[in-house]
Amino acid sequence: MNFIKSCILSTEKKEEEEIPQLPVESPDVKESGFKHLFEIQRISKKQLYDRNPEFVAKYAEEKLKQFTLVVCGAPKTGKSTLINAICGKAVADTSDSLDALTTDTKCYPVEGAYPVIEEEQDYQKKFRINIYDTKGITSWDLSIIDILKSTNPICMIYCATPGTFADLRMVEELIKECVRLKIFVALVCTNMWTNDDEHRETIMQEFDNVLKVK
Repeated sequence: MNFIKSCILSTEKKEEEEIPQLPVESPDVKESGFKHLFEIQRISKKQLYDRNPEFVAKYAEEKLKQFTLVVCGAPKTGKSTLINAICGKAVADTSDSLDALTTDTKCYPVEGAYPVIEEEQDYQKKFRINIYDTKGITSWDLSIIDILKSTNPICMIYCATPGTFADLRMVEELIKECVRLKIFVALVCTNMWTNDDEHRETIMQEFDNVLKVK
């Protein structure tokens, strides 16, 4: 969950825009494993005010009421599984089949309220986290950029797994675009504890090289 912490602590100023109307699947917050997200929100707010001028902290706190993550990657790299892990509950469909399951971009919103204690008063603040699960990327095309521009995320998460094909040029272009749009990037090696040590180490080395892109 470190990438979420980093994103929350370092939000960039972005213009307000409505979330596009994509297919939505909303989990039941009360009966799922979102408690860790509440704790991240609480800790982040304290660090936000401790480390920044008050006007910056207030702006960031307002933005945290609703923010977006976009999950990208080649087909069958565990994007939906990662989303379920982030949410703490199965909200995105997964399959052991070799066929790609996600064929279109879907939004999985996390909505709820987290406890706040200020000046000896207890109350709750509402929040919404929009997590977009994109279809598997097999080649570079402008639709990827369109998704980033329309959803306005604070972080793009790119998944790769041992044994899958990854076009590094495509990943580099995607990272460059994220840098231009001031979007944080998290490269995630999914299924990293498989027995395919050689491929796993190769992916981690490739990620390390790609992150050096300017």
